Amino acid sequence: MKTLLTIGLSCVAFGGFAQLQQAIKLTDKEQFEHAAKAFEAIVKASPTNGEAWFYMGENYYANDRTDSAEAAYRKGIDVNSQFPLNYAGLGKVLRGQGKTAEAQQQFARATEVATLKTNKYSKQQIAATYREEAEGLLAGSDPDYAAALALVEQAIELYPKDPQAYILKGDALFGRNPRDGSAPLENYKKAMELEPQNAEPLARKAFMYYRANNFTASIEEYNNAIALDPGFAPAWRGRAEAWFKQRDFDKATADMRKYLELNSGSTSARVRNAQFLFLVGKYAESLKEIQALEQEGVQNIVLLRLKAFNLTEEGRFAEADSTLQDYFRKQQVGKVIGADYQYAAKIAQGLGKAQAQAIQAGTLATAPVPYDSLAGEQYMKAVSLDHSLDYLYLEAAKAFTDARVYTKAVDAMRMKVKGPRPEVNDWYYL
Repeated sequence: MKTLLTIGLSCVAFGGFAQLQQAIKLTDKEQFEHAAKAFEAIVKASPTNGEAWFYMGENYYANDRTDSAEAAYRKGIDVNSQFPLNYAGLGKVLRGQGKTAEAQQQFARATEVATLKTNKYSKQQIAATYREEAEGLLAGSDPDYAAALALVEQAIELYPKDPQAYILKGDALFGRNPRDGSAPLENYKKAMELEPQNAEPLARKAFMYYRANNFTASIEEYNNAIALDPGFAPAWRGRAEAWFKQRDFDKATADMRKYLELNSGSTSARVRNAQFLFLVGKYAESLKEIQALEQEGVQNIVLLRLKAFNLTEEGRFAEADSTLQDYFRKQQVGKVIGADYQYAAKIAQGLGKAQAQAIQAGTLATAPVPYDSLAGEQYMKAVSLDHSLDYLYLEAAKAFTDARVYTKAVDAMRMKVKGPRPEVNDWYYL
């Protein structure tokens, strides 16, 4: 859990210190709606507490509500321009929007405020500012690992007792080089030594193994996290996903039910349940959950993406296309992922098949659309955003071949064989 830096006198008068700690714990456990209510009560009682506004922003940010997060950070700056973390939080949001230069200005302002002698911030407080700036540098589609690691090193040098700095360093190291787990592990271990009752470092370690496709080790670490803190909901969700990868759907489903139980009444937990149902191939059930949330007035960009994915898997390509286009209009540029374009390609291919059938039946009422070529382009976009999807070069080549755009098909296969995981058959297709 992130450590509180400063508490205003008015906040203390209202017992705000304990309330703020509890609200932060709710965020850590992904109980975002309960946390939001707690933060709202705190800022109502202490409206000039910049730190409370910052952690409210962090809660919204963790729940993918970046517009609300930005508003909270800006309000924090408004009410207390000499509290540095809100500048770092705002920079993180701006970087996620692709506004790198504006984000950098906010990070610089955070450093300026934190190190201003008249503000008399301690080394711990300045270190926390560097840590938050480092986290912000990892936001968006092009994380600056070098700059983030340099800042987090400065934070650790100033205050080596902050477990969150080591967790962030571990995450950044693994993000920069997913093939080397030893350096991240050292940092997660250090975080556990500093805060032995915190399940988060164990969960981060488990997630690292998950990303490395070592699901047995991931489950073992999630077991350790749950044993340490049975109420730490993210560990149950993470273990559910690891069980799924091991094709143990019963255990995966049981863990997800426990996650929902721990987050009873939470809209965000239901969103994650819809994601899980998609993950295990229960597309109709996932759609049902999404539709129920929509009927309750829930507007969530992740749900919109997920709805398009589910509709695609259900073969409802026209609906999927309109939903995905709506998603692209509303999503921030920096938050579009490779899978979005992968599904755009699948939709194009599905629409292409329907069009071919209409042409054959003589019922096509409009000019034909070059769906195969469009699919190829979308597959290429997917890989450009997420290099782990390099297997899609083959799908792009097939789509371009179907479209008889042979030069692009050859280019796609050349990219495939130049990649980190060429296969024998790639040379055959080339």
